[in-house]
Amino acid sequence: MTGFSFLAPTWQFLLAGLLFFSAMSELFVGIYQYRCTGKLKDCLIDACLFVLLLSMLSFTVTAAHIGEGLFFIPLPWSCFPIFTALIFAHSAGSVLNCYKESKEKLSPSSVKQALDNLNSGICFADDNGKIVLINHTMGKLASVLIGNYPQMLGELQNALKAQHNGGGVVPIDDSDEIYRFPSGRIWRFQTVPLTQQDLEGYTQTTAQDITELYNANVCLREDNKKIKKINRKMRKMYKRLADRIREQENLNLKMKIHDDIGTSLITISKIMDEGINEDIETQLTLLQNAVSYFSGHRNIITGTFEDAQRKAAEINVKLSLDGYIPQNDVLEKLIVSAVGECVTNCVHHAHGSQVNVKITEQNNLYRVVITNNGTVPKEKIIEGGGLSALRKSVESVGGEMYISHSPAFELILNLPGKEKELYD
Repeated sequence: MTGFSFLAPTWQFLLAGLLFFSAMSELFVGIYQYRCTGKLKDCLIDACLFVLLLSMLSFTVTAAHIGEGLFFIPLPWSCFPIFTALIFAHSAGSVLNCYKESKEKLSPSSVKQALDNLNSGICFADDNGKIVLINHTMGKLASVLIGNYPQMLGELQNALKAQHNGGGVVPIDDSDEIYRFPSGRIWRFQTVPLTQQDLEGYTQTTAQDITELYNANVCLREDNKKIKKINRKMRKMYKRLADRIREQENLNLKMKIHDDIGTSLITISKIMDEGINEDIETQLTLLQNAVSYFSGHRNIITGTFEDAQRKAAEINVKLSLDGYIPQNDVLEKLIVSAVGECVTNCVHHAHGSQVNVKITEQNNLYRVVITNNGTVPKEKIIEGGGLSALRKSVESVGGEMYISHSPAFELILNLPGKEKELYD
């Protein structure tokens, strides 16, 4: 194989160029490893290779200039490209290994990179207030405040305090910590001293993006205000409800007293007018029940429609029902109260002996029509205490009450199947 010295000068300079680039690659590898590890011993092999390559480079260049007869290199020319290829492979492997190790080891550059990747701003200052480390986020916030990266912590603190006198950054509260930036984001700034022994005298300043948290707190405060307002309305509603319940109880009591007194008086009047007949025991029972209301020893009545029929029979009034009583305690009590009032008025005013009750239901609305076989009223019926109390009771559940006197007496109730909402 042709030796190096026997090659043409152009090829000799080309091979020398390969040696030059391989030497530069080893120099780069040595510098890169020293920056990654900071240890000279890790760069020793690369330094030796660099010196060797420089020596070979000097011999080849000298041989190419002096000529074949004066400076002879007996090595085959193929040794040069093979050797430089090995050097390049070694350089590439060394750089790759060093890069992998740098990623796995904690270094100042890795710490800085990790801090720069944070969404929060952070900076550290020494005991003189000089900023020794600041990440990108804090730098951007500082640029908004003072126009550039701060060198001293006091610059950043003074810029935040100056926003109280007007500026693009608006303080939100009096804590000097929370600020709204022109972008609309809300940041909390906090400065705390570091207490670790090896960090004593250093100060850490952080900036946290609390936009979502702040907006959530604002919504929460608004919801609390609404809840307080609703609670006030609820308390008023409960108070009104209690008053309404007492009013309803008073109306029921008035109606009950009115019906019972009327029935008792009619029974007593009937016994006095007819005198004593053969059924003395029955008449004594009726008289006892009638007088018991005034004596304070009154029998307890459950208030069902059957009770109304029994009381009507006691004063010789037949009470008939067409339809069925709703399965609703409130509606049943209203119907029984209306029937009792009509039975009393039938005997006392119309001098009748039969009261008819017809109940129909359509679309969850009950229609109750009460008539009698007594004398037809000659004029419009004036509502007294009993009918007035009955009307209030009906209207309190969302119902309607109508009284007709022509061509015959009719008391009509329209009652809802469901209880009316007390408040909208």
